Amino acid sequence: MSISSLKEQRREKKAELKKLEKRKKELEKILRSLEWEFHDEATAFNYNLTNSTTNLEYGILNNETAYKNVEDMNGDKEDSPDTDTQLSDARSSLSAEINSLSRDIGYLKEDIRYLDREIERKQAEQLKDGINAIKNAVEDIFN
Repeated sequence: MSISSLKEQRREKKAELKKLEKRKKELEKILRSLEWEFHDEATAFNYNLTNSTTNLEYGILNNETAYKNVEDMNGDKEDSPDTDTQLSDARSSLSAEINSLSRDIGYLKEDIRYLDREIERKQAEQLKDGINAIKNAVEDIFN
């Protein structure tokens, strides 16, 4: 394989590596965003639950407001982060894709290192052949 074709392969691998690294960063950003959303939902749920419970404990609510808060709490419970499997599934899916991209990035980096070594080896061979050709030409001149 020629040096130019090895360099072309290396260029293609580096371009692919750049795309994968960019995609990985985007997914990590989305995952962080989802984790913050999960955290915010959990915090809001806990705040509403604590606030409603505190108000009920101190008896400062009339019956109508108490019933409304209990209904809201039941609604929050149904939508609570603990039972929200979609968010959990999305997080798992993103984590799996990030792990897969990390493996692919590792393989590409390994391929690029191999191509770099092959290019160096081919260049060394060409240099050696060139030196031998010059050496032979000089010997022919003096013989």
